[in-house]
Amino acid sequence: MRTSLREAQRRLTRDRLLESALRVFRRRGFIAATLDEIAADAEVNRGTIYLHFANKAEILSALVTALDPGFGPLYDALARARTRVELGRAFDGVLRFWDEQLGEVLVLVREASFVDASIADFHARWRQEHTRRMGAILEGCGVPPDAAEARAFAFVCMAGELIHELKRGRPGPSRAALRDALVDLFEAGRTYPPIGCSQPTTSR
Repeated sequence: MRTSLREAQRRLTRDRLLESALRVFRRRGFIAATLDEIAADAEVNRGTIYLHFANKAEILSALVTALDPGFGPLYDALARARTRVELGRAFDGVLRFWDEQLGEVLVLVREASFVDASIADFHARWRQEHTRRMGAILEGCGVPPDAAEARAFAFVCMAGELIHELKRGRPGPSRAALRDALVDLFEAGRTYPPIGCSQPTTSR
């Protein structure tokens, strides 16, 4: 019982540190933020942070990792979608996830990648994992593995740039138009052979 209570308290403290870190990163940016500011926001001493995280990079990596379960329903929806209407609903969910959860953290990761090699490596591995997951969906649609991987990589990289632009708040297309564009790209990506290419013929 004591062990369970201690572990529960440890999780609560860790969660509070992550929440405080996000507030401080949002206010100050990753580069300018300090561990002292995060500790003050969480109302703990700096030493408490080191019981959970070695540095700011580990905190930021943990913030991204904490969002990973949210991708499950999104990938499931894309894998199940068979009609354009179903894809539209799936990408509405994707856009909400980007807006409400993922976007802000990925903008911080992008900033941090320029100054911290460990974050750059983490981001590359994270992107590779999502390329794999998207590629598996495309393979399930009949796209050969090499083409699926290339298309998934292009889609994930494009999504990263799109998230960054959305979070910067610059004027752009309406969300409905953006959703439809994502549907167009995904439909093209799961089509094989590529649109505009003729089917290979077999000799008799």
